[in-house]
Amino acid sequence: MYRADVARGGGAAAVLRRLGAPFARRPPRPPHPPSLCYIHIYKCGGSSLRKHITDHLVTPRTTLVDQWAHGWEWAVTARDRGLGNLARAEYLRYVARDWTPQRHVVVLTHSFFYAFMVRWPGFSFATLLRDPVKRVLSQFHFQKRTFERSRGDELSAWLDTISAFEFNMQTAALCGAPATALTPLHLEMAKANLHHFDFVGFVDDFEAALALFDRVYGVVGRTTVPRLNASPEPLDVPAEVAERVRERCHLDRELVDYARRLYLAKLAALDMLDAGDPEVLPPALAGLAGEASLAAGRDGDGR
Repeated sequence: MYRADVARGGGAAAVLRRLGAPFARRPPRPPHPPSLCYIHIYKCGGSSLRKHITDHLVTPRTTLVDQWAHGWEWAVTARDRGLGNLARAEYLRYVARDWTPQRHVVVLTHSFFYAFMVRWPGFSFATLLRDPVKRVLSQFHFQKRTFERSRGDELSAWLDTISAFEFNMQTAALCGAPATALTPLHLEMAKANLHHFDFVGFVDDFEAALALFDRVYGVVGRTTVPRLNASPEPLDVPAEVAERVRERCHLDRELVDYARRLYLAKLAALDMLDAGDPEVLPPALAGLAGEASLAAGRDGDGR
């Protein structure tokens, strides 16, 4: 009988399960955390957080999609054809074609947030943002050191060569419809897309960002995360040059300010504002926190 059942195609394990053999029953798998897509924006501390993610959230059961490692050939080939980021989007569409909520996936992308990503099943989104002026200055030092580009050795000359897209890279990355000609509409789209993210941190206060990331994704036992691929901060930038950069980053400045207010709301929702730990609330947000406390006090007094 046993051989006959196996011959009918049930397989030995299936037959044993039908007979009620306890050793043939598969133990239920523990639930996996939500699938994660980390949007790594250029010169926003991404390399450090990528390592933190791979060290703590990638398991043997995880499908790891590292676009930097596996999708770059798509982008390079398409760049030669003038397609650029379109090919990176198509790569992500291709690898996501058979994902299901039962599959734990971690996507590390050095690309942008695309509108189709919100349809990925069971995904959580995360990113790091940065003070826009510091991001542009870091980009200058990184490109000068790494690529030895000949777009001008002086910062002021280099600024003449980059586009509004590079001044407002964070808006471009999060608007969902990447375009080189950015408009206030792209800024509003980026603001709206931030509400799809479970984690938005700030590289300017990296330890505080990691504390929030660990709280959101349940990471325990973290040690110090090294800052990887960090460009040296310029010591002396003429005031007129810094102001010039600030004016050109007007979209990113508004986006980052909006994201900081969402960040405060996240801290409040997780009861981290009153934790008393100076690392929890970054100095850059202390003023906003004070404003929020004063507003809450006025509401409580009926004023």
